[in-house]
Amino acid sequence: MNDYIKKQVAANAQFAENKKDYSGSCAIRFIVDKYGKLSNFAVVNSTATTNSKLASLVIEILQKGPVWNTALQNGNKVKAFHEIVYKN
Repeated sequence: MNDYIKKQVAANAQFAENKKDYSGSCAIRFIVDKYGKLSNFAVVNSTATTNSKLASLVIEILQKGPVWNTALQNGNKVKAFHEIVYKN
């Protein structure tokens, strides 16, 4: 997933024009439902320089990205929290 996010960030026009505004790292927490869809995004920690632009961009990429594999509990698909850390 980090490779996917890295490619999408690099392809983003705003990022390409203002790389310094998107420097740093961010931790994003979200829920993956039993269908693999993502929701309830929250920035846990961000060292991005200006107004968490990097975190906002990563959240946007995750929202538009592919569905995720769901968590299993006792053989059943369940909703679960996930957290990713992205460094640029």
